[in-house]
Amino acid sequence: MIIIIIVNLAFALINAQPISQKLNYAYFLPLTNNSNLHQVKVLVDYAPISAGQFGVMKVYASNGTLVKTSSSPNVLKAISVDKAQFATSLSDITDQVTAHIVFTDSSKISNFSNPINVKLNLGQIIQPTL
Repeated sequence: MIIIIIVNLAFALINAQPISQKLNYAYFLPLTNNSNLHQVKVLVDYAPISAGQFGVMKVYASNGTLVKTSSSPNVLKAISVDKAQFATSLSDITDQVTAHIVFTDSSKISNFSNPINVKLNLGQIIQPTL
């Protein structure tokens, strides 16, 4: 493993190749069974991946305050060979959020991928691009 430090950002390489990810689908919608909760869901495409990878999604309010951190408690379980899903429920956020997603090591300190930042307004859905 090689770790490169770039302006206080640790980025680890697996077999000299980072994980690259891109946004596939995202939404910030009210839950149908509870009007006080809203769900942030993000689906990412990624490649390559190796054993021992974890995923972290941090959700920030429109003022930049960290609202919630969700991470895979165990090694990332992809929903398919090259897709991973991140989801969390929020209360008291009714305008806009930013989801920040990155693949990490088990300590969740070293980043193994490029970060993705997705800004979503409540009710917004970002559809996959072809």
